[in-house]
Amino acid sequence: MKRLLIVLAVLLAFVGGFLAGRSRLQKRYAMDEFKAEVRQKRDAAAVSSQALGKLEAGDVEGAKLVLAPRIASYYETYRFFSDPSPFQQKLVEDIERVISQSAVLRAAIEEEKSSGRPVVTKTLLPRKSSQSPGSPQPTP
Repeated sequence: MKRLLIVLAVLLAFVGGFLAGRSRLQKRYAMDEFKAEVRQKRDAAAVSSQALGKLEAGDVEGAKLVLAPRIASYYETYRFFSDPSPFQQKLVEDIERVISQSAVLRAAIEEEKSSGRPVVTKTLLPRKSSQSPGSPQPTP
């Protein structure tokens, strides 16, 4: 009986420690996610505020120069994902439509390509396309 109580106490301590550690890790993960979201919103607000200030002052070209590098950075990072979310795929398609109309964005993309910063991708596979198997794929 004494051995059974010792085994139960050890087992209970192990389970309690495991659950406490897991709870602590979950809280830490949630806090890290919250901080990342706050940083993302702060950065978006800073860029948006700067661009809006330029637009309000009538400086359309200046606003383009504020926005284009951020768009180019996103585009160069996510356009090669082999399995993008529907939102990412639509955003990349929207950016590609704007590229054909915006010399400022094309220049920002060229600048991003030549910056030497590594491109982070999910895989090295080409992005999924709705084109038929024999048709040529867009070149990166």
